[in-house]
Amino acid sequence: MKKILLKTLLFAAGASGVSATTTLATYIDGADYADTNTPAASSDASITASVMSFESLSGGFGGPVRDTFGDVPVGGAGDSSFWYIINANQDLSSDPGAASAVASDYFGFMVTVDAGSAINATALTFDWGIGNNDGTVTGAILGWRAFASVDGGAFTSVGTSEVTTDVVTKTWLGQTSANLDLAGLATTGDGGNIEIRIQQWTSSSSGGLHNSYQNLTIHGDIQAVPEPSSAALLGLGGLALIMRRRK
Repeated sequence: MKKILLKTLLFAAGASGVSATTTLATYIDGADYADTNTPAASSDASITASVMSFESLSGGFGGPVRDTFGDVPVGGAGDSSFWYIINANQDLSSDPGAASAVASDYFGFMVTVDAGSAINATALTFDWGIGNNDGTVTGAILGWRAFASVDGGAFTSVGTSEVTTDVVTKTWLGQTSANLDLAGLATTGDGGNIEIRIQQWTSSSSGGLHNSYQNLTIHGDIQAVPEPSSAALLGLGGLALIMRRRK
C-alpha cells in the first residue's frame, strides 16, 4: 500500500485549564493498533466505553480513521505517532455555533457506568492538529466545537477553538493540548452515561487539508449511588432527629 506522509501542524485549543481526576476512557493514544475506533484504555472497571462513532463524515479517507496509509510524523522524521484524521472535504465550512443540535458532521464516543454508580465528569482533554499533504493553503480557517450530553439529554457546548493560518504542505510547527472543563455538567443518574461529540470546520475544500485529533480523554469521578432502602433509612433517621429536637 502506498504510504502517504502527512505532516501535522498543532495549535493551542484556547481553553482554560482544569484539574482532572480519574481517567474514564482514552481514544487514539498515538499507538499503531488495528482497530482505529476502539478506546485505548479505560482506567475504571465500572466504565464501559463505546467505540468511536461518526456521522456524515464519509469520503476522503473513508470517514475519520487513523491514517491507514502510513504514519503521521509529529515533531520530525521518525516519529510514528498516529492521529484521527478528518479531511477538509468531509467537515463543515464554518462554526455550527453553541446552539447546534449536533445531529450530523461529528465524531465522538460515550462512556457508561455500571448500575449502582454515577459519573461526575470533570474534564475533556485532547490534542488538536491541522495539516496538509496537497499544496499550500493560504488563509485557511480551521476549528472545532465540542459538545456533551448527560443521560441522553440535550447537547451542551463545552469548548471551541478556531485558527486562521497559511498551511504549508508537509510542515510541522508545534504542539499544545485542549483542556475543557466539564464540571458544569450534571452528575449522571444511576448507571448513566455521558456522550461527547466534536464538530469541526474548514473554510477550504482542499482534500489535502485536515483536522487531526489524538489522546481524546474524558476524566471524572465515579460515585456510589445509595440503594433505595439505604436512602429511606437516612431519611427516617433525619426525621427522627428533627422530632427529637422539637421535644
